[in-house]
Amino acid sequence: MPNKNLIFFIVMFGIFIAIYFSDPPESVNTILVGEPEKSKVEPEKQTLEIKPAAFSAKQVITQQKSQPSKTQVNVLLQEEIQLEQEQTTLALELINSTDNEDRTEGIEILSAYPKPEFEIILAQLLANDDEPDIRNVAALGLASFDVLSDASISDLMTALNDKSEDVRLNSWSTLDNYLMGLEEESHSRKMILSQLTAKLTNKEIPEDISETIKESLESE
Repeated sequence: MPNKNLIFFIVMFGIFIAIYFSDPPESVNTILVGEPEKSKVEPEKQTLEIKPAAFSAKQVITQQKSQPSKTQVNVLLQEEIQLEQEQTTLALELINSTDNEDRTEGIEILSAYPKPEFEIILAQLLANDDEPDIRNVAALGLASFDVLSDASISDLMTALNDKSEDVRLNSWSTLDNYLMGLEEESHSRKMILSQLTAKLTNKEIPEDISETIKESLESE
């Protein structure tokens, strides 16, 4: 009859073998499969900083819309040129009208487009027109020109002796404003001051504006 201890040892050894191969320890399984042991410490997550763009797409589109293209600029220039041509053509027609209100409107339109050819027209109206109202508006219209020719200055100087007080005063106002915008050593300034001095000396200017002109000259 076999030894009881031997039988017990064989049974226990069989149970151990069965348990060992049915559910091997994690360390043994890792060694058999060849997988590296996972680290219990998770790697630190990296965060990416997303910087906002300098201009959003909406801002870029808005900026592009606010800046006219070359085509749009050319169209605007063409429209402006066409409007000027229409206005000046109308003005010349009105000036040749027999109605003083139409003629006055024509002069005012030309004054809005201070070009040399329109300066000549206004100066001729100031010097030669029979209607004092037209001469008066022409004197005022010449004040819109940044540069006046010697001929226009001469016509304004002559108009200081006009029969109409309004024409005299507005001719002087145009001359005075023009004089203030000239450089001290400019030819036009010296010419105007010289002619005004001569007129005052010879008492060619009516008394209603002579004192005003004298005060202006004394302040030079």
